[in-house]
Amino acid sequence: MNTHSNERPFVCPRPGCRKAFKVNKHLEYHLRLHDKPDSFACDIDGCEKHFATPSSLRMHRLLEHGRPGDESPAEQQLRAANQTVADTLDKSRTQLAEVQAAVKAATAESRQQKEVAKMREQLMEALQNEHSLLADALAGSGGDAGSATDGSDGSSLMSSGVDAALA
Repeated sequence: MNTHSNERPFVCPRPGCRKAFKVNKHLEYHLRLHDKPDSFACDIDGCEKHFATPSSLRMHRLLEHGRPGDESPAEQQLRAANQTVADTLDKSRTQLAEVQAAVKAATAESRQQKEVAKMREQLMEALQNEHSLLADALAGSGGDAGSATDGSDGSSLMSSGVDAALA
């Protein structure tokens, strides 16, 4: 047998055809294509593909049209294993999308909580400043609680401190 050499002793006898083959069976398939070009044609409606060998046609049917009736037991096992992997992959993709949505929601909630905490911090700081101002005002007025204004326009120190915190 010459399959491992570069020799191609089986030459097509047709005029104008210069094809040569290492194996006689391949020359036989080739000659069938000369005699009957559609001898290895796909018989699925709408498919007009032709093949040089029956094994190429079988692989085409399997891969393109998925005809389980033409499959060997090994091919059926491979198809079943492939389907199992595809189903597992689909399930994993769904789970990943759910986890990503949960992470996105948790991240948004965390950002919102940080914003609320920052606003509360600012409010607390403003209240502490206001408390300090009120304590200073009370200490300077001799304990008179009714004089908690800054004295210029009559506005309350309490409202000005909170307004500043909220601004």
